[in-house]
Amino acid sequence: MVWREVGDEVAVLDTSRSEYLRVNKTGARLWPLLAEGATVTELVQALRSTFGISPDRAESDVSAFVDMLTDKGVLESPTPPGAGGE
Repeated sequence: MVWREVGDEVAVLDTSRSEYLRVNKTGARLWPLLAEGATVTELVQALRSTFGISPDRAESDVSAFVDMLTDKGVLESPTPPGAGGE
């Protein structure tokens, strides 16, 4: 994977499959944290502090983002919100 922040979005190229993905402002906030190995709790906290949203909304947004990345084969084994280790 090769990725680059472009304005308030992130552009990702999966070089093994020649697939391109672009994520919005919310995803752009989460992407670098995921690349550093952030936990779901850390991702939720990042959205809350950046966008001033409720814990439920932040958890829902993180879950949707992780699900989308999993569906596209970008993430192999995400840890769902509330799952152990956090």
